[in-house]
Amino acid sequence: MHKGLKKIGLGLVAVGLSIVLLLTGAIPVCEAGPAEKVKVVRIGNIGGYTGPAASTTLSAHLGINDYPKYMNGEIDIDETLVPEATVAQRKFFQRQGIKIEAKWEDTTSLSVSKSLTAFKRLEGAGVVAILSTDIATVTEVLKERHQDAEIPSLWYSALTPAMVTYPIRWIIGCGPGQGPEAATFAKWAKEGLTEDRPLRIAIIGYESVSSREAAAGLEEWAPKLGVEVVNVEFVPFAVLDSSTEWLRTIAKEPDWVYVPACMTALVVIVKDAARLGVQEKGIKLCTYDVGIDDAILKPIGKAGEGWHLITFAPVMTEVDLRGIRFTLEMARECRGMKPEDVSMHYAAGLLFFNLPLCEAIKVAIEKMGYENLTGRAVRDALMTLKDFDTEYLPPITLTEEHPYMNPKFRIYEVREGKIWPITDWIPSVYEYPELTEQG
Repeated sequence: MHKGLKKIGLGLVAVGLSIVLLLTGAIPVCEAGPAEKVKVVRIGNIGGYTGPAASTTLSAHLGINDYPKYMNGEIDIDETLVPEATVAQRKFFQRQGIKIEAKWEDTTSLSVSKSLTAFKRLEGAGVVAILSTDIATVTEVLKERHQDAEIPSLWYSALTPAMVTYPIRWIIGCGPGQGPEAATFAKWAKEGLTEDRPLRIAIIGYESVSSREAAAGLEEWAPKLGVEVVNVEFVPFAVLDSSTEWLRTIAKEPDWVYVPACMTALVVIVKDAARLGVQEKGIKLCTYDVGIDDAILKPIGKAGEGWHLITFAPVMTEVDLRGIRFTLEMARECRGMKPEDVSMHYAAGLLFFNLPLCEAIKVAIEKMGYENLTGRAVRDALMTLKDFDTEYLPPITLTEEHPYMNPKFRIYEVREGKIWPITDWIPSVYEYPELTEQG
């Protein structure tokens, strides 16, 4: 029996060797030596792929994940439609034999615990930066993780003072802050008042750090701008009816109502305003940077007509911008989208997040070499961007005192179901003093 087993064993070994020889015979041998290991740079992104925030944030994440497809040569687009900086980045990474890999984690944008877990996973994967659509509260909690791990965060909204890290900045925002944004809106609205009196502004926001920052900034700067804040209201994130807040606001007879709210809460607020005939009473309406957008316009329909938006990001009707034309081509190539289905947030995923980040990665590799690329090297490279042209935003200059992509705002208006710019870029009224302090 022992001999029989031995024969069977030898037979199996022979079969195994035959299979190995057949397989190795099918593998091409590189005469120049073993294949060079593929170089990969990983970037992470966390936020709302699902959940109530996804109506706003999912499009941004699709853009974040699609940009590397162009970098890696997976798709081709007519270069006349591509920002020059993006073309240069692609050629650089291909010469270096480097692939950009996007790794993502769904945190719903609202959960501190999910974001902490996601951060740990991405840190373990070796990402050199994390792009985030988490809400302000979550981002404020994660700032120490970014600081300790030396991984920069590019955050998709305006900074809050609690995001500022010392002695160097690890959270890089899109704009200078909700307070400065609200004050800049108030200054613009006051300049449009034809009567010699204070402009009357009310606020209806949803309960969040960002909304309260907007209200605080507006209330602080109102006396300096010739503005009177006549009423402030906050509704729950999962609000079902804002009629009470609207009725109290209407009774104060404001000229404008500033609405720092977004996502599902904004749908309710906008529809209630239409049902109560707020605009018919001569009251004008404006949301903040991530408020009215292409996705929100679909469920609110005609209720959105006449609303205004102040934001730091161009919208999809601005086809004179090369970056917007690139966005439309990317959406078609990567997602099969028609132009009317492409959101301004998809453009932000490509151009607010990845374009300056890939430029910083390129600069860091040129200075330090691929082998020495770290999150700290990428953060430092971001802070060297001076008048960097994305052909989408005003030229970007980042410093420790200005750790955000766009220091200016533009006012838009909804007309015939689309968002249209009605001003040029307006400089921010003020900046947070925390940005000039050393902590």
